[in-house]
Amino acid sequence: MHNLIPNPALYLVATLFSLSPLCLADTVFLLNGDKISGEIKEFNEQDLIIKTSYAPKIAIERSAILSFEVSTPKPWSVGRSIQDISIQASEQHGMVLINHQQTPVDELRFSQHYADSDWDYSGSVETSLDVTKNKKNNQKLHIKGDITAETLQWRHNIKTEVRYETEDDLTKRNTLEGYYSLDYLLNEHWLLRQEDFYQEDKLGTDTHSYYAALGPGYRFWGRAATNSISS
Repeated sequence: MHNLIPNPALYLVATLFSLSPLCLADTVFLLNGDKISGEIKEFNEQDLIIKTSYAPKIAIERSAILSFEVSTPKPWSVGRSIQDISIQASEQHGMVLINHQQTPVDELRFSQHYADSDWDYSGSVETSLDVTKNKKNNQKLHIKGDITAETLQWRHNIKTEVRYETEDDLTKRNTLEGYYSLDYLLNEHWLLRQEDFYQEDKLGTDTHSYYAALGPGYRFWGRAATNSISS
């Protein structure tokens, strides 16, 4: 009886190699004919970042890319919509195949946080209490919060501030401010913002004010950066 596997150890090595990450690599095809294989870590407006077996980070300019393919499905931004997709290379310059459809590379973005969560959260809450024991017995309370939640197409921002001050058991200041904005992100820079502001002074006549605004805006440095809003 002949052994169908002449060298079991060699067969095992070949099997393990076929399952290794090297065989499941992403591949970037360049205009000069070269190709780079590894794991795509980021694809932003300027560069594609890929990790290879010989370098932890290689940045490839978009203009140098013919096409690329992704070995396993990942959450990509396609036209600013998160989709868990596989990508195949196309023979056409600046195009890839998604579900067998030609798709422009310019419509694609990828970042590791897409896989972690659709939303980014940031913010801070500050509280201070100042008590001064003197002839006037001053007390000051200040609470301030700023929280932002952002995805590829939407961003919410809430800001609140409370100030309360007393002197000899008399209220000297009691104010509340609240701010909320909702941004619809048209692309990496342009957005449409709706914002509301409320202010209340509970001292004396208990006055309050409110305004709402709607208008376009532009942010200069991309995601989670400073904005210039016209409303």
